[in-house]
Amino acid sequence: MRVLSVAVVLAFASARGAGACDGTDPSTWSRGYLALRKTPGHFSGGQWSQDIDAWGGRKHLLMRCLATEATLKSLPAAKLRLLMGPPDEVRHCPEACEDALTKTDWQYGPQGAMPATELWIYDWRGRHDRLALMMNHGVVRGHGGLYLNE
Repeated sequence: MRVLSVAVVLAFASARGAGACDGTDPSTWSRGYLALRKTPGHFSGGQWSQDIDAWGGRKHLLMRCLATEATLKSLPAAKLRLLMGPPDEVRHCPEACEDALTKTDWQYGPQGAMPATELWIYDWRGRHDRLALMMNHGVVRGHGGLYLNE
């Protein structure tokens, strides 16, 4: 797979500002996300689904809420894994992270930018559009959107 572009288009942090994630327990987001994660959409060999494939669809929204929560609360890896399941890909930094680290507009938590030791990557629309969580020694420190084309 060749990385053609990496960009932030998923405005994860704005989900909280728009009220999309407010007032809901993260375990509720997690249950919904984990159920949708198992369902293939258009970009992963299934049929087009508004909930899975659409910009602003349910899966997209739930990923934004979970990523924002994980970043703002500096969740440890074990808690992130409980909420989102295992990542679809783990990149060990700095060797395998350069493209994502330099070309993504990261949203950081209250501690600000910190060096990444790993990136945990979750597929959204197959491997076409993905969510990356920046980990620093097992703690979430930021998140951003990745667009990878095969």
